[in-house]
Amino acid sequence: MLRLFMTPELILDSIRGPHLLAIVIGMGAAMYLDLRTLHKISRPVSNSDLEEIRRIRWVVTSTFVLIWASGLSLVWYRTEIAIEAFSPKLWSKLFVVSVLTLNAIMLAAFVIPNLRRFEGIALLDMPFRILLPMAMVAGVSGSSWILALMLGFSKFLKTAHWDVLVPFLSFGFAAGIGGVILVVFALRSRHRSLA
Repeated sequence: MLRLFMTPELILDSIRGPHLLAIVIGMGAAMYLDLRTLHKISRPVSNSDLEEIRRIRWVVTSTFVLIWASGLSLVWYRTEIAIEAFSPKLWSKLFVVSVLTLNAIMLAAFVIPNLRRFEGIALLDMPFRILLPMAMVAGVSGSSWILALMLGFSKFLKTAHWDVLVPFLSFGFAAGIGGVILVVFALRSRHRSLA
């Protein structure tokens, strides 16, 4: 009876299911926070905003733990951590999730302390030296989650080589980061012209 439940497919599904759930929850929470921030970008940062960010950060951090644990379990199950068995797509996934993790550290070390420091001031009124890195962190977050999602579901990228994956990742990060910076500073320019 136990042998019936220990098939390779069921073992893989028992790892993949929590992995996908963590990605969905983490991406949903991060995207919610990004859209909420965009919606409130011209309003002063309040204590309730900081509390909401703290709660969402806890959710995303928890999902990172599950993403890494389940992701490394999948890598172990499929490759036994034999580096020579890592495909370019797997290396790309590891790179994107590592960037996402480092970005979360930047959020905790730079963005949140500055939001606390400038509480009562709108994001668009913050100094350039503060707003630019915040916009970059937002761009890295959005592009990383979308790139991770695309690497996960795309059949085309599954067998792609570096000549496809490097431009794909480069364009994805450049478009995400550049797009957020352009939007934030266009909104800042409009905000200042209306003031």
